[in-house]
Amino acid sequence: EPQFLGWGDEASLSEGTARLASSAEQHLAVSAQFWV
Repeated sequence: EPQFLGWGDEASLSEGTARLASSAEQHLAVSAQFWV
């Protein structure tokens, strides 16, 4: 299966995006605690 611009398959890209979103949500949650 060919890779698209070196990103690999959609499953890997989706997993990476999900991890990034989860990481961002955790960061926002921690930041919010400091500003409350």
